[in-house]
Amino acid sequence: MDRTCPLEFIFASHLVVVAIATLSGSRLTVACLFIIDAALTMIRILYERLAAGRPQTGSPPATDPYNLFKDLHDAVVDKRGRVPVPGSMPPVYPRNIPYVVESCVILYPLLVVAFPVWLFSPSGTLSVLAIPGIGIIAAKHFVFIQARESAGVYETASSRRIRRNRSLLLVALLSGGAVAVLSAVSTPATTMVAAMAVAAPWVLFDCRQAGLGPWFPVIEGDAVDRPVSAPRGQPYTTSVHHKAA
Repeated sequence: MDRTCPLEFIFASHLVVVAIATLSGSRLTVACLFIIDAALTMIRILYERLAAGRPQTGSPPATDPYNLFKDLHDAVVDKRGRVPVPGSMPPVYPRNIPYVVESCVILYPLLVVAFPVWLFSPSGTLSVLAIPGIGIIAAKHFVFIQARESAGVYETASSRRIRRNRSLLLVALLSGGAVAVLSAVSTPATTMVAAMAVAAPWVLFDCRQAGLGPWFPVIEGDAVDRPVSAPRGQPYTTSVHHKAA
């Protein structure tokens, strides 16, 4: 897949959100679109961690100081099989489950952020224009996965390397900031300006997630070529052919 395809979907998804803000003027609709984008981003990150094909070093998750996932890690660390996913999606590996659960634990503190977001969420009614917006946002995340699959990133990256845990925190900050900004506006014109202001940093974040743009390095796998060490010295035993052979 062409690397410019994710970039087109990135701009298309955020332009649709700005267009919906202009046509409907509903702050609640625009805020819901940003929240849905954040939820799909988190689901995609967790799925990509499951799809990493390179095994780990054999140690439990590094962010687990109390070894809460050690039993789960020991149960699946020797599993080398993979579970195919229908369609053109990359397969998932059971041995990556502890590292996905590790990421899910980070989602629990986000409830502290979600509570004030719920309290200060914009008022209003949902517009039917949100339906095509949700479709384009979902297509954006699907294209992200397809582009990385066609580049072979999932086959060479480990679960710790394919997506960092801090990406989940950045998504929470973006979605919480979107709701906070939209709850402070009152008129349809300011709703459009607020949607553009929130979409600008989100575009940069999406470009980093897709490995595009000059401002962020391209995210690749972590497979490296390691030289094979040759034996030194003479062997302890030698063998010779028998004359009768």
